[in-house]
Amino acid sequence: MSSYATAPESVFDQIRSNFLQKYKTNIEKEIYHPKDVERIKANSNWLRAFYKHSIDDSDKTVEMIHDVLKWRKDFDCNNLLIPGKLPVPEELFKKGALFRRNEDNQCNPLLHFVIKTHKKDQFPAEQIQRFIAFFFEKNYKFNTEDPIVLLLDMADTGYSNLDMDLIKFIVTCLKTYYPGLIDYMIIFQMPFIFNAAWKIIKNWLPPQAIKLIKFVDKKSIKELVHESQLFVHMGGTDTYKYTYIRDEHVIKPAIEAFQSVNEFEAFKSIEPVKHDRIEEEYSEENTIKSFKSKSDVIETSSTKSKRSSKASLLAPKNSIKQEESTSGNVFSNSIISISPGDQIEFSECDGKNDNIQHIQLKNNSKTTLAYKIKITSPDKFRVKPGTGIIPISESVQVMVNFLKDYHLSSNNHRDKFLILWTEVSENIQPNELNDFWKQASLKKENIHDHKMKCVVRRTGHTKINEVSNLSEKIECVAPAKASKILGDNVIVNTKMEEKKPEANGLISSLPKDETSFINLKLYNLDKNVNEILLNQQNVIRTQSFLIKLFYILLIQILRKDMLFFRT
Repeated sequence: MSSYATAPESVFDQIRSNFLQKYKTNIEKEIYHPKDVERIKANSNWLRAFYKHSIDDSDKTVEMIHDVLKWRKDFDCNNLLIPGKLPVPEELFKKGALFRRNEDNQCNPLLHFVIKTHKKDQFPAEQIQRFIAFFFEKNYKFNTEDPIVLLLDMADTGYSNLDMDLIKFIVTCLKTYYPGLIDYMIIFQMPFIFNAAWKIIKNWLPPQAIKLIKFVDKKSIKELVHESQLFVHMGGTDTYKYTYIRDEHVIKPAIEAFQSVNEFEAFKSIEPVKHDRIEEEYSEENTIKSFKSKSDVIETSSTKSKRSSKASLLAPKNSIKQEESTSGNVFSNSIISISPGDQIEFSECDGKNDNIQHIQLKNNSKTTLAYKIKITSPDKFRVKPGTGIIPISESVQVMVNFLKDYHLSSNNHRDKFLILWTEVSENIQPNELNDFWKQASLKKENIHDHKMKCVVRRTGHTKINEVSNLSEKIECVAPAKASKILGDNVIVNTKMEEKKPEANGLISSLPKDETSFINLKLYNLDKNVNEILLNQQNVIRTQSFLIKLFYILLIQILRKDMLFFRT
C-alpha cells in the first residue's frame, strides 16, 4: 500500500508554506530537529503521507506535522539511526522479539513481533520504546513508498506478556507519529484471556484503524500470507529460526550520508534511461526470445521457473499461462523481457566503493506496462527508479546500487529482487503509480512477477554464496561434551573434525570480518557449553549436600528414638 495521497504538487507546496509560516518561531527556537525541518522542505512524499493520514485536510495536515516533529525532537528520533551503533543494548536484539521476514500476498514485508519474548519490567520502558521505534524509523525513513505489515505473533502468550503501556505506545506511533508506515496489522492466535484488554485498546483507535486489524489463526492467516511465507508453527513451511546478526541491524555510514535530505531526494529522482533497441546490447547467445506456441514450453519440476510462489496466488484462476524462456541470463515472455534474468551479479566487491549494476526491462506487449521492484534488504541496495512505466516496444534501465558497507556481510546470498509488472492505461501518470499498485494488489488480477537472486563476488572472484555457508557447517563442529549435555540440539560432525586443517585453511582465506564472525560463533558455542556444564556441576554438588544433610538428620532422629526406647 502506498502511504502517499494523490493530489497536485501545488497542494503540498501550500501545506509546506503554511507550516513554515505558522510555526516560524518554533523553527527558530529549534523546537523541531533541523533535519526534520529540512525533510519537510525537500520531501513532498512525507507531506503526502501526512495529507492522506489527515483525510485530505490541509489544516489538519499542518497541525499533524507540528505534533509529529515536536515528538520526534523530544523522543530524539534522529539519533536512533546512528552509523555503527545500536540505540539500545544488544540483549534486546538477541531476544528475537522484532525482526523482518518474508512477505504477505501483496508483497509487503512482514515485521514479526513475537509477544511471548516480552516480559514487562524486564528492561526499562524507555529502552523498549526506543527498540521498537528503531524498527519503525529504519523502515519509514528510507522506504516510505513500501509500507510494512505488522504481525503480532501471540502464540504461547499469557498474562505475564501483557504490557498495556507498551501497546499504547505502539498504537500511538502507528496512529500519529508514523503515518502510512503499515498497510495493516495481523494478530495471530490471540488468547481469549486478552479479550478484556482488546476492548480497552479499541477505544484508543479510530474506526478506520480498527478495520486494518486482522485476527487470524492457522487457517485464516493463509488468506493474507502464503504458506511458504509462514513459519511452521503458523501452519506454513518456513523453518527459519531467528539468529541475531549485528550486521543486519547496524546502520552503515553510507545510509547516514542520505540524512542530507536534498541529496537523498536528488538520488531518488534519477530518471530511467530509455533504449529504443535494447537487443543490440546483448551477444548473439543472449538474444531475447519470445515463444508464440504454447507447446514450445514444457514445465516440469526440474525446469520450473524460479519465480516466487506468489505468482500463482496473485494471478487470476482463469488466466492463461504465459510462455517463458530463459536464454543465457535473460528472462523473456510475450509481455516483458528482463536482463539479467535469473540473477544479478556484483563483481569486485571490495568494500571501498559502491557497486552499481543495471536491470533492463523491455515491453514486448501491445499495451503500456507498469513495473515495481522490491528487495529483501532495502538498507543494502538503492533501486532507482523502483517503480515506473514502460511504453509499448520501449525499454527502461533501472540502476541498482549495492552500498559498499555491506560488501563483506555474511548473509548477502539471502538477498533477492522481486520484479512485478502489469498492464496499465496509457494515460497513467508516474505520481499515481503508488496508489495504483495498492489497488491492483488488492484485486489480485493480472499481476505477474519474477524473482531474481543476488550473487556477490568479492575481489579475487570468490563467491560469497559458496563460502557464506561455511559458518553454518562449522557451527556443527561442537566439542564432544556438548552432545552429552545438549543431546539432539547439537550435531557433532566428526567428518568436519577430521578435516579441521582444511576448514582452517578456508577460514584463513576469508576476509577478516567473516573470520571474526565465525570464530565468535564457535567461541560463544563453547562458552555456552561450559556454562551448562558448570551449572550442572553446581546442581550435583547442591543435591549431594542436601542428601548428606538428610542422612545426618535421619541418623540423629533414629538415635534419639533408640535412646527413648531404651529408657
